[in-house]
Amino acid sequence: MLLLSLLPARTARALDPNRSVSQYAHTTWRMADGELPGIPHAIAQTTDGYLWMGTEGGLVRFDGARFVPWVAPAGDALCECAILSLMGARDGSLWIGTPRWLYRVKNGISKKYPLRAQINQIVEDSAGSVWIAKSRLVAPDDAPLCRISEAAMACFGAKDGLPFKKDGLAAVAEDGSGGMWLGTVHGVYHWTPKQTKPHLPPSLATASGATGVLALLRQADGSVLVGVGQSGEGLGLQRLQDGAWSGFRAHDANGTAWAVSALHADRSGGLWVATVRDGIYHVQDSAVDHFSRHEGLASESPDALFEDREGNIWVASSQGIDRFRDLPVISLTAQQGLSGDHVASVAATRDGGLWVGNGNALDFLKDDRRLHSLTEKDLLGKQITALLIDHRDRLWYGVDVNLVVREEGRSRIVAQPDGSALGVVISIVQDGAQNIWAVTTGSPQTLHKIRGAQVLESIPVPQSAMGRAIKADVREGVWIGGARGILQHYTRGKMTVVASAGSDNGIGGMWTERDGSLWAATSRGIALWKDNGLRLMDSRNGLPCDRAYSVIKDDAGTLWVYASCGVISISASELNTWWGSPNASLKFRLFGLLDGYVAGSSPFSPEVTKSTDGRLWFVNDRTLQVIDPRRLPDNRVPPPVHIEAITADRKRYAPTNGMSLPALTKDIQIDYVALSYALPQKVKFRYKLDGHDAAWQEPGNRRQAFYNDLRPGSYRFNVMACNNDGVWNETGAALNFSITPAYYQTMWFRALAAAVTVMFFYLAYRIRVRQIAAALTARFDERTAERTRLAAELHDTILQSIQATKLIADHARHGAASQKPAELNEAIVSISNWLAKATTEARAALNDLRSSTVEKNDLAQAFQCTAESLGVPASMRFTVSVEGKPRDLHPIVREEVYRIGNEAILNGLRHSGGDALRVVLVYAHKLIVRISDNGAGIAPDIASNGRPGHFGLLGMQERACRIHAKLSIAGGPNGGTVVELAVPGKMAYATPPYGMLKRVSAKVAQCFARRQLATDDAKGPE
Repeated sequence: MLLLSLLPARTARALDPNRSVSQYAHTTWRMADGELPGIPHAIAQTTDGYLWMGTEGGLVRFDGARFVPWVAPAGDALCECAILSLMGARDGSLWIGTPRWLYRVKNGISKKYPLRAQINQIVEDSAGSVWIAKSRLVAPDDAPLCRISEAAMACFGAKDGLPFKKDGLAAVAEDGSGGMWLGTVHGVYHWTPKQTKPHLPPSLATASGATGVLALLRQADGSVLVGVGQSGEGLGLQRLQDGAWSGFRAHDANGTAWAVSALHADRSGGLWVATVRDGIYHVQDSAVDHFSRHEGLASESPDALFEDREGNIWVASSQGIDRFRDLPVISLTAQQGLSGDHVASVAATRDGGLWVGNGNALDFLKDDRRLHSLTEKDLLGKQITALLIDHRDRLWYGVDVNLVVREEGRSRIVAQPDGSALGVVISIVQDGAQNIWAVTTGSPQTLHKIRGAQVLESIPVPQSAMGRAIKADVREGVWIGGARGILQHYTRGKMTVVASAGSDNGIGGMWTERDGSLWAATSRGIALWKDNGLRLMDSRNGLPCDRAYSVIKDDAGTLWVYASCGVISISASELNTWWGSPNASLKFRLFGLLDGYVAGSSPFSPEVTKSTDGRLWFVNDRTLQVIDPRRLPDNRVPPPVHIEAITADRKRYAPTNGMSLPALTKDIQIDYVALSYALPQKVKFRYKLDGHDAAWQEPGNRRQAFYNDLRPGSYRFNVMACNNDGVWNETGAALNFSITPAYYQTMWFRALAAAVTVMFFYLAYRIRVRQIAAALTARFDERTAERTRLAAELHDTILQSIQATKLIADHARHGAASQKPAELNEAIVSISNWLAKATTEARAALNDLRSSTVEKNDLAQAFQCTAESLGVPASMRFTVSVEGKPRDLHPIVREEVYRIGNEAILNGLRHSGGDALRVVLVYAHKLIVRISDNGAGIAPDIASNGRPGHFGLLGMQERACRIHAKLSIAGGPNGGTVVELAVPGKMAYATPPYGMLKRVSAKVAQCFARRQLATDDAKGPE
């Protein structure tokens, strides 16, 4: 919304003292600003709260902030033409009149009626029927008046007693009894279905077109106001009552001088008159206000008037749209008839008058009219300062450096006993003992006590109490508030410091109660001296600002504070609450700049006064402002709230309940409005998104809500609003919508992912359990195999020796009686030999168990030590050779390789019968251990299955299987036995070779190793 002007209306006339000055805030939207698509002709409001403007460019909807051209849905009928008339019906529909057609729009759907004529006016009667006034009829059977109801449409013409088809109808009004008043070019007709009665004044006999009757307005007394489009005798604004015509008069205004284009009666009984070329007149209780371009009106030729449901008056003209609304704080300046715009002090008289110190003049107002002014000659000076009306209705005032008292039309100067001037008077008061006290400037300031126009004493004001705040005690003496926050009381020659409001808290205007308590405006709040204590009310109690200029109470006990942020009103009950609970948060009303308040303060007093009619008058060194506490404009209409659009990721959607937004939507903006037109700037909102917001959000007057973190799901957006007077629409508006989830945001996908995750962990758990079980099984198998091997070793060695020893001992025991001592000795020697052999074999088994490669990595050395421990026969040659670079082996693999090699060496030493045993270790891509002898060889079946009752070869196969190695036992090409163990490098080596070069080197080494082994096999063992 573009606020172009905010101007008061002219009030250069007397008003009823029982009501406030008729003054309005005026806002204009001009065509030159481009807000409207065409010249506006008509204004209407529908039940949903929206305002509609009919323009040359089509239909426009207004929400208090934006003009939005209305576009009919595809396929609906609505011409792109000028709109001349509008009417919002009680059923929520909007009726639209154009130069050729009539339309009805409801719920966004338009309907076209076959009325081929210019639609001048549309009205709805008390029964809900819609009446249409037409002109420029084209068809032979057309009629100028039509009625549309739910049942049918009927038109009325010449056959129904309406003989003015040629000129048609310009205006129509219901008569309240089933008939209609009809306005034509030449006069007015009263029509009922049974009778037509013309009222054709001679003054309209020659009228034509826009100079005839253009507006009709039925009055409560049964009369009809008739607006004629030309002024003059018998023209202008006429009253038709009981068939008699008379010119309309209000106070000193003559309605026949107004060429009328439109009429409207507002809810307070006021009459608004739009004229053809002289602006607007407002008549209230026989008082008249005039609004023209001089007061900011868009055009001197308004076309239409409309009042919305909040009481705002709208005016359509060729230059734009104007709006008028009541102001609670009314400003009076030179434009309203004061002598100037330097108002610095004000004092009310007991007869309802008002003296106003206005720069170089003293203005006297009564009945809201300046009756006269005292100027330089009468004032005995030039510059007016402070004022006082004493108990004898004498006027005391400061002018220049003098104090003057005026009585019975004569003025005289009050001087010092020596005849000198008192000085510049900044404040004058009268105490309960009828003493006059005046404070004058100087260094120091001086307090003068005066009785009977004689100065009794002059008291220097202490430095701590210097300022302009002075208030008479209701008993005797005077209160003095200092600029440094010191409150003092002076009486009978004694100055007493009462309290301090703070060194940086200057005391301004004061107001005394009948009980002697004192209110004071300070720079840090409102102070109250009561019961010998000083208490401060400020922003901690919820006040909108701290700096106050003056205070006063009205007849109801409400405290009014003229402050830096506006006029603050605090009820008596709230004041009592605060006195009982100093930390209480107070309820108040604030009237700020948009309510007519003008900021400022005056250096003189009094800054505020109360007139006999209860109105409060404030001054601010520029203007005189008045508030009527009994008749404050109060907007009690809760604003309709609408959600207009929802924008998701920069795509705009029309709000429909239950709408679904696309998946992965991130940024959401929700636009909403509250349709209050009095002061859209003071509309406040609250909103809450169920499913996201934990509490109501307070965006102030912002009309959008923003979200960028919404997850897929269902939501409900709720919004409510209050108008400029704090009346909330608690119902507000709501919108249900949802955000579609992407496939991976759906419940089934999450369930599937959860199931897969659970299955993965379950499988991992099962694999781990199996690994642990396999490890345990391997360990158990290894232990079993080792035990089996040990059992076989013990069986084949120690057990056999022990068994042989037992046989010898048994034989010797059974034949001891018949045997000779030599035979017994021989048996004992045999037993000793066998026991020695068993001991040797047991020691060999122990050495075999203790000999391990767990702590060393040299297999060649380990095999050499094994052969030495087993005892290599002198007739046998034992050799160990290594090919390739030895590498670290995995400890477990190393142990198994050692055990297999150890068993092969043991078998070669004990069973081969050869004279050579050779061990070859090849470190290549694989680890190859080859043990060969040149003995008798081994039978194939024994090589495959082992010797019955022996477990050595079986244990070797089991160990090779555990490390994924290949073990082969076969005869050599030249006899003997060859045992070859091949272990994959990835199993054998602790660190596998990396890189292409290392792999190639390993392959070459392996090839050379195999070639060497083949050569050695061909030669046979040495």
